[in-house]
Amino acid sequence: MSGNRRGPVPLRWLYLHMLRELAQHCGHADILREQILAAKGTD
Repeated sequence: MSGNRRGPVPLRWLYLHMLRELAQHCGHADILREQILAAKGTD
């Protein structure tokens, strides 16, 4: 697999990077969901 300026990127690195990014975005979505639910509860 051809990579960026660092040279070829191992497939394992790619999988770990994608999992890390997915986990980070899921965390953001969870925070937004909690804020929305809290705002609805204050009506």
